[in-house]
Amino acid sequence: MHGFPKDQGILTLPASVLEDIFIDVVLQEGDKAILTLALVCTPFRDLVTREAFRRRAHILWLDSVANWTVFSTSYKTEYYKMYRLETCRQCGDIFKNCTPGYVGRGRRGELVGIFSEDTHPDFCSEFCQICADLI
Repeated sequence: MHGFPKDQGILTLPASVLEDIFIDVVLQEGDKAILTLALVCTPFRDLVTREAFRRRAHILWLDSVANWTVFSTSYKTEYYKMYRLETCRQCGDIFKNCTPGYVGRGRRGELVGIFSEDTHPDFCSEFCQICADLI
């Protein structure tokens, strides 16, 4: 890298501008964009893996799938919140636990469903829960 200036291109943008761009990318492409952006370079990874970034993207997504002004305060308290990252007891994968809450792929306006109870606690899927019971 000798002879190349370090301050070129997108990395010269302030972190707040990059975050705005990346938030829009995540809302257009969904949660999978976080992984894609994280693999580009260390500064991108550092930005998109921050909880504050993920929280902002999630709240903006929630705003895009429901009109929260029509719901009661108790409903918003229960469902208008950040998901939790948990590790599956069976396969060891990290998964988004949105229970109770709205579930989707993180794409603006796209809602898969709302879940009020965790049908497979501590597991990423029903399949992993079944596998754990067989062991």
